[in-house]
Amino acid sequence: MAICDLQNELPNARIVYICATGVSEPRIMSYMNRLGLWGRGTSFKVSRAFIDTVESSGVMEIVGMEMKQSGMFMARQMSFKDVSFEAVEASLTLKFIKVFDNSVKLWDQLRQSLTKATEIVNSTQNMRRPLWCQYWSSHNK
Repeated sequence: MAICDLQNELPNARIVYICATGVSEPRIMSYMNRLGLWGRGTSFKVSRAFIDTVESSGVMEIVGMEMKQSGMFMARQMSFKDVSFEAVEASLTLKFIKVFDNSVKLWDQLRQSLTKATEIVNSTQNMRRPLWCQYWSSHNK
């Protein structure tokens, strides 16, 4: 919100948006209000409308391609020069396999319980979104 406020206070300032994740998730772009993807003269009045539409339709790759083509997006990647890779197979103990399998069951039970809970309380998409973001964020740690 502070970035949006700053942009509003300085309408003539030049802006460069830098993001480590590029255009992988539309919600990350919500502060990038000078790209012209939403607002006056576009199909979307506000960033939320743009984000909801892109997320529900799965066209973020197309948006990224259009942004690259128009010159508003540039993606760089670190060089793999002189990098070597080696595949190493690690043997797993039965104890490790059991712990892993049990953790998978736990995460699945939690997912099922959260799904049921959101149905019971008749939650809205705005209520479910932070719940699932937290779930998958914790799941991936």
